[in-house]
Amino acid sequence: MLRGMRSSRVAVLCTVAALLLFAVVAARGKSAVPGSLRDVPLERGVGDTPPLHGAPTDENAFKVDVVDRAEVVQTFMTVIAMILLLIAFSLLVRHLRRLQRRKRRLGVGVEADEEIGALEVTMPMRLRRAAESARTELAGRRGGPPGDAVIAAWLRLEEATAHEGAGREPHQTATEFTAALLARHITREPALDDLRELYQRARFGPPGQVGDAEADAALAALDRILAALANGAAHAESEEAASAAEPVG
Repeated sequence: MLRGMRSSRVAVLCTVAALLLFAVVAARGKSAVPGSLRDVPLERGVGDTPPLHGAPTDENAFKVDVVDRAEVVQTFMTVIAMILLLIAFSLLVRHLRRLQRRKRRLGVGVEADEEIGALEVTMPMRLRRAAESARTELAGRRGGPPGDAVIAAWLRLEEATAHEGAGREPHQTATEFTAALLARHITREPALDDLRELYQRARFGPPGQVGDAEADAALAALDRILAALANGAAHAESEEAASAAEPVG
């Protein structure tokens, strides 16, 4: 914050200095040399008056030298002013970019906090419905590889959280995000790790590694997850009722 303010102040100072230099150059533009030296005849011998005593002096050379020096000073001031303007412009661009990045970070954080707050209210219900649907499909499977049924059960949970991207970290996969949401509502429940491990074995392991016994274990894990979700919802409701019953003031 202090660095941004310092950069903006330096940019303003550079801009002011450059404008002052341009103003001086503009003011000197009509009369870069003193009035007594304007419109001098630059050709040697024109308008010269021979001195009364001593050797003749070359006044034109002196006048041309004064004009050249004035032009050099004017050019130098113009270059310095342009350099100051470039410095001010670069500092201003850096400051604006820093503000834009900060605004983007703050905006994402605020929106994420609001969405996560809404997610905390609706997510337990969605997870319970998804877990019930997954359990129903897994329990009523008819034929086919048991591993496919376990995969379908877990994907049913992922579908319930697929559009809830507010709390998802960039490095999290859909599986990790689903497990994190479930763990938030059913803390210290090993059934979640059991179901996730069975899903990964069924999806990424050798064919036939997950059989009927593993499918039954996944079904039991879903039962424990449903019970934990129900207990968590009941606990949240009791806490809300207790807070509402507390006297205000």
